[in-house]
Amino acid sequence: YSKNELQEFADTASAVRQLVGKVYAYTNNHFSAKSVANAVELKDLLREPVEGDYSKEFMSRYPDAAEAIRRRDSHRTHPVRVSEPRP
Repeated sequence: YSKNELQEFADTASAVRQLVGKVYAYTNNHFSAKSVANAVELKDLLREPVEGDYSKEFMSRYPDAAEAIRRRDSHRTHPVRVSEPRP
């Protein structure tokens, strides 16, 4: 999804969260990990912690997600690890 589309999802999730307290969002599996990138970006928009290990290839392929990971990483005491691709 584009940043604008993800912002619409984030706005809706934020509004619902105000009403019910907890919201679950799911992203569809995608062969090139775009769903993971969308989930990272959505969590960032919702100011939720971004956790996990991300490969250099992922960070390179999805610069918006990488920016969100780096932004969160700069505020953490234990940085998110960027892993080497598996052979």
